[in-house]
Amino acid sequence: MMFLIISTVLLASLATAQYPEGSRYTPPISPGRGNWSQAYASARQFVCNLTLTEKVNLTTQTGTGATNTYQLGIIPRVGFRGLALDDSPTGVRGTDYSSAFTAPLNMAMTWDRELIYAQAFANGAEHRDKGVNIAYSPVVGPLGRAPEGGRNWEGYSPDPYLSGVSFGLTVAGMNAGGTIAVGKHFVLYEQEHFRQRIEWNSYDLPGVEFNITEPYSANADDRTLHELYLWPCFVVSDDGSQHSGVLSSLAGMDMTILGETSPNGVEGLGISFWGPNLTQSVLNGSVPEWRLDDMATRIMAAYYYLGQDEGFPGLNFAQGDLDTYGYLYPHAMEDFTQINQHVDVRDHHAELAVIGEDAGPSLFGPNGCADRGCDNGTLAMGWGSGSTNFPYLVDPLSAIQHRALEDGTVVQYVLDNYDTSLIDSVVSQADVCLVFVNADSGEGYIEVDGNYGDRNNLTAWMRGDDLINEVAGNCSNTIVVAHTPGPILMEPWIQNPNVTAVLMAGLPGQESGNSLVDVLYGAVTPSGKLPWTIGKKREDYGTDVMYIPDGPEPNLNFTEGLFIDYRHFDQAGIEPRFEFGYGMSYTTFSYSNLRVDAVDASNASIGKDGSTHTMQSQMTVNPTICPHHTTRLNASAYTFPSTISSVSDYIYPYLPRNSSLTTGPAYPSASVYAERSEKPAGGASALWDDVYIISATISNTGETAGQEVAQLYLSLGHGEPVRQLRGFNKTCIEAGKDAES
Repeated sequence: MMFLIISTVLLASLATAQYPEGSRYTPPISPGRGNWSQAYASARQFVCNLTLTEKVNLTTQTGTGATNTYQLGIIPRVGFRGLALDDSPTGVRGTDYSSAFTAPLNMAMTWDRELIYAQAFANGAEHRDKGVNIAYSPVVGPLGRAPEGGRNWEGYSPDPYLSGVSFGLTVAGMNAGGTIAVGKHFVLYEQEHFRQRIEWNSYDLPGVEFNITEPYSANADDRTLHELYLWPCFVVSDDGSQHSGVLSSLAGMDMTILGETSPNGVEGLGISFWGPNLTQSVLNGSVPEWRLDDMATRIMAAYYYLGQDEGFPGLNFAQGDLDTYGYLYPHAMEDFTQINQHVDVRDHHAELAVIGEDAGPSLFGPNGCADRGCDNGTLAMGWGSGSTNFPYLVDPLSAIQHRALEDGTVVQYVLDNYDTSLIDSVVSQADVCLVFVNADSGEGYIEVDGNYGDRNNLTAWMRGDDLINEVAGNCSNTIVVAHTPGPILMEPWIQNPNVTAVLMAGLPGQESGNSLVDVLYGAVTPSGKLPWTIGKKREDYGTDVMYIPDGPEPNLNFTEGLFIDYRHFDQAGIEPRFEFGYGMSYTTFSYSNLRVDAVDASNASIGKDGSTHTMQSQMTVNPTICPHHTTRLNASAYTFPSTISSVSDYIYPYLPRNSSLTTGPAYPSASVYAERSEKPAGGASALWDDVYIISATISNTGETAGQEVAQLYLSLGHGEPVRQLRGFNKTCIEAGKDAES
């Protein structure tokens, strides 16, 4: 068993006020066994040599510095230059000389494990090369409860298996590239409306209030994380998602980013729930020092686990510098998903018509709008913190013209979606017409054409439906290319016989045009599959974004449970336009010899009742990691040094000068400790055991080589979804040949 996940993001820690039973949990000290043993030995040796304030410095973002990246943990006394964190899943955010990779959505469209890992490795390597220790990537939430969700494209799929496999491979790839991968957004990111209080004023909705007063955790279940899976690494807050000091420490959070105490949620004030407040909490007894030691040890264990103590480069970029030149990782070719085909789009054509603004470059350049917060020209990335700068962007029109020069083909184009007379004139002369449409989405702090992160609808933008029908009305061979962050509705035009093919191109990144041409001209056979369902109407999905609050404090209850996307369509008996997992190819395949073989599970560590026995817990009071020399209630030893001049907005671990301390309140969970297990990180190995092996023979019955994705679905019985994805494998097969999958 390989333990993959390195770090995780806590979405909202415990708030203040009372302390109900549900919040009385303090995680065990991480065991640091198995392949983490050496990393933990080094981490404990390092941490136990630190002072109290130096340990606090490891846990708290100190500032952004000249590079505008998150930084923490600078300890000059021992020569430790600290840790740097940066976004994003599409590349090193806001930097020069780095790539703009395909969106995670597109990687899910490939259904290709090797390709997902390869792109993640490249992204991790680029973060490392920039001196970024910790990358805020990958994204596992939002899953995509509602297809309109603004940040769905940052994740993979509404299906938890496809999303989970993609997530795990991305973590492994980024780690192998040298960067600590932070898996994030486990809950509460399914829509942008009302996600953050500071954004609510933008919606101009009266009577909406927001108060974080309930002392509950919005994190993934703490006991599952720390006791079932024996989590060896650290938990870090998302931006501005820390809402308490002591309780978040006791509940298992180890690092805070933008953890301000500002009551109005404004970021960057230089005030933190931790920093000097954490120092005070340890000194007054509210937070036991062993908990701080464990926090710092978990952070440093990841650092040593990936060998960042040897030869790791320092920060070497300036955010916002657009002097760019990136690596080339053309992974976009395999994610194109062809979902409709009446003719072979690879045939030679004398004259092409390229129609639509989405085919060409933006008048403002690829980085003309901050965090990609606009929709001008071809769309290759969503907007928000999950974006990055393009080193260049190959638009489809440029790539098509380059190929046409080689073939001696005439290319005419119209990039104005609203010039109907010119469009009619151009397409009536063409042998094949390529119509480009898009729809965009992103993070709620940016509004684009009235869309506050979440899409307002599921239609193509800029009169895309009308554009397709106008072209198809004058061109008998109309190919639609859609760049979107998720499904769009196609009913106004999909049954038009002149629409001969549809390519779902997703958000393909810097190589957009080149990868498209490879597919259109047959250099690459399309092999992508839909990672979500395309319905016939918006209501078919059964879930939607809450755009208007249901009361003074908006509440959205996920009453649908597991039944989202195809699982809802199956349950409700709704016929989709194109189903989850669907995708066409330039060749055809057939299946035979299906086999189901049971695996010997005699050595499994799962109990007969299905339980996993990972923890043999006992309650221990006041465990110890390091010898403590801290004098309780001694404020004078930890006040701001007179030899240091403070810098505005920088978060220091020191107490204010002339501070005094009194004993803090007794928190019940502070004295309770669950004894660490003897098992290695990851928990019971049987959690990853194969129980059955299902295989089949796949035959390529066409005339060209192609890749097929075998998909395994299971039904778990009454009350469960009709079918659930539980396996997939992508295989390349030559024409007329067979392969086992």
